[in-house]
Amino acid sequence: MRPEAVWNRLADIHRAARRGSAALALLLAIAGLLLMALGMGMGGDRAFAAVATGAMALALALLPWHVWLEHGEREAGLRTLAEEWEAIAEGRPDAAARVVALLRHAYGTGGEEGTGR
Repeated sequence: MRPEAVWNRLADIHRAARRGSAALALLLAIAGLLLMALGMGMGGDRAFAAVATGAMALALALLPWHVWLEHGEREAGLRTLAEEWEAIAEGRPDAAARVVALLRHAYGTGGEEGTGR
């Protein structure tokens, strides 16, 4: 298997995870809005419980949405690495240095160069 194919397979994993996160966020948001609408049509303590539960579900929808954004950024980064890896295979000058710089930027910790810290 070619190395750039590995990068693209990893990106596909993030794309699939992104779809799952989007579905969960949408499900929680719709459920929250429906519960809130149902609660507003009720009266008494049950109305408060339905509105509060709906508001909580709506707030929780932000968590998978955040994960959705993260998976999108990782997918884009892996696709870029695949393109740069192809540039190395084609023998473009400075392609290897560009890949190393991209990897350090994406996964580095900001420590000294070459120390791994």
